[in-house]
Amino acid sequence: MTEDVICYEAPLNPDEWVKKLNEWILLQGLVNYGVVNHRKDMEARGVEAPPWAYTVMFGNPLGGSKFLAVAPAAVADMPVRVGIYGAEGHSVLAYHTMSSLLAMHDEKLGPLGRDIDHLIDRFCAGIGAVTRRDCADATG
Repeated sequence: MTEDVICYEAPLNPDEWVKKLNEWILLQGLVNYGVVNHRKDMEARGVEAPPWAYTVMFGNPLGGSKFLAVAPAAVADMPVRVGIYGAEGHSVLAYHTMSSLLAMHDEKLGPLGRDIDHLIDRFCAGIGAVTRRDCADATG
């Protein structure tokens, strides 16, 4: 993993974390673009004992319009995506920072991405998650 991917650990199972994140997205006035339930999809295709994992996608269309006005190819890294994986009583939220993703398109977008990074950090701190800069140690 790179330093651009941050992991947050919490004493929640992945379902609980997804529920809390979805509630927070609504409270922030953001748009929830969807939740991918990887475990369910894998089970439906015959994978035995698949990992408990989700991808949650959300964003702010007004913010996205600012990204695209500067660098239209930034659409490839929109909306915000977080991965949540783990087991009963312990899970991890993995987040590739928007500051790094957007800065790849244009350095002027880095500060806008940092605003999103801070939002994610505040959400995770609010549910008692512990930040891990080295995601290799965050096993869920």
